[in-house]
Amino acid sequence: MIVINCFDNQGIPAIVPDDQRGQHDLFLTLIKKRYRRIGIPKQG
Repeated sequence: MIVINCFDNQGIPAIVPDDQRGQHDLFLTLIKKRYRRIGIPKQG
């Protein structure tokens, strides 16, 4: 899913991916395929 009609921090129009929906779909797919050891990398 892509969110359109958004603006970045400087007020410039932008197209932004919906990361939360993408992550949800990814994990659902992994779980349906019976993956059990799913890791989430740390940022920073």
